[in-house]
Amino acid sequence: VTTITSSLSATPSPRLATDGTNVCWTEGTSVNNVATGAAVKCQVNGTTSTLLSNLSSIPNGVDISGSQVYVSLPGVGQGGSVATSGSIVRIPLAGGASTTLVSGINPNVLQVVGNSVCFFHSAGMNSTSNAIMCAPK
Repeated sequence: VTTITSSLSATPSPRLATDGTNVCWTEGTSVNNVATGAAVKCQVNGTTSTLLSNLSSIPNGVDISGSQVYVSLPGVGQGGSVATSGSIVRIPLAGGASTTLVSGINPNVLQVVGNSVCFFHSAGMNSTSNAIMCAPK
């Protein structure tokens, strides 16, 4: 077993993706009911980790395609309502600002498939409106 990096922040359920050269993962914390997150990378040979982008919530999905990293950010529901404030964002693998690809959703896991980013949209535990959706990347 080889440790690639050990400089991780406390994160509930970190997500991980690799393209064979880079390893990207998500980090997040919640302080006083305010959640923030980040996308981070290092090379598989164990180089120093690099912050790609700070994010507005704790990510729950990540994938790499070409020179881009794709991250799902869950929505937040109030009083049992369905969350629709989530989004899918794209971040350059070199780092920088994120670009929102889809908003007004509650995404969970995601995966890049060809020219699309596919994700599970959760409309609630007992909902019949849960869906797998795809959007152009």
